[in-house]
Amino acid sequence: MKAKWIIIVLIIASSFIGLVAYFGFYGLTVGLLWSLLVLVITNLDRVADIIASSYKVARKVDFWFEKNAVEKRLEVTIGSASKKVNQKAGIDLLPHGVDIKWDKPQKRDAFLEREKIVVCLEPSYNEERNLARATMFYVQEDLISASQRFVNTTIMKSLFFAIARKMLMLDRKLHALKCLNEEFIEPEAEKMPQIREYVSGMDNIDKKGYLTRILLREFSQLDAKLSPALTDTQARKETKAFTRLLRDLAEKEEEELVPLDFLGSVFRIGIMPIAKIGKGFDISNVVKTASYRYHQNIDTVYVVALGTKIGLAKLAITEIEKTELYVKNTDWEYNIVGRKKGIIKSYVGLLEKID
Repeated sequence: MKAKWIIIVLIIASSFIGLVAYFGFYGLTVGLLWSLLVLVITNLDRVADIIASSYKVARKVDFWFEKNAVEKRLEVTIGSASKKVNQKAGIDLLPHGVDIKWDKPQKRDAFLEREKIVVCLEPSYNEERNLARATMFYVQEDLISASQRFVNTTIMKSLFFAIARKMLMLDRKLHALKCLNEEFIEPEAEKMPQIREYVSGMDNIDKKGYLTRILLREFSQLDAKLSPALTDTQARKETKAFTRLLRDLAEKEEEELVPLDFLGSVFRIGIMPIAKIGKGFDISNVVKTASYRYHQNIDTVYVVALGTKIGLAKLAITEIEKTELYVKNTDWEYNIVGRKKGIIKSYVGLLEKID
């Protein structure tokens, strides 16, 4: 190795001196370039290593700028999706904005600070994976945050997954959805098979439009009902049972009968489908049913209907209000995809008991 360097130095020195002596100032420039060329040719491995190191440094600098752009894209995407979820519910199920920060893997976290959910992520070159993780951490921290402690643990975890999936699907983020399934949902489902069943059930509830408008709306009221308790065993039982009732209603066949009233100590809720039309529809029977539910101390009644029956549902609500037993809080008209008939108009009207 020493002999190699002695030969290289001699070649460079002799060439450099000759060029300077013969060409003067121009020889100095040519001599420097010639010396550099000789060093490169005789040390190709070392030069390649230097270039690779330089590339890594440049890539880090470039990624620093890219991370800032990614932060903004994630914040805008998640913020837009959360607003759509809130609009569908008519209340703020996800009340805060999001602020993305980059941190070490062991420090990834989400917490509320200055009216925003700060989501700490370890950097990744896969933006879809970043979106999946950021959405999941944000939802876990912000979704009905004040009432989470009263909801059955498995149900709440399934709701996190269902709403994160919903947010990604709103903007057709299919690659991010795949990352969410692989990194979060499947590992949990392997440990707790019920998770898969509940997430699937919640997808079906959502297809009917009931996930945000009924289930999460009711769950969001738990803090106001039960505070300052740290938790409530009965509420946890009823959140699980009410989720099953809504799932059964969403998945039932057309002529199948399922329970429509939930008579718990925390939730007292009635579902009133307007299913008959023409000669089979009698408005007085609807009013009688509402009166019966009032005397059963049912606090909330959801009137639901599809397609041509929506007009009858609105008429039913008007007639029920005349009894001064219930008053309409709000209602929604929206589209769902039917099993056989494609896009169908759907309706949910919310009636609250007058004390």
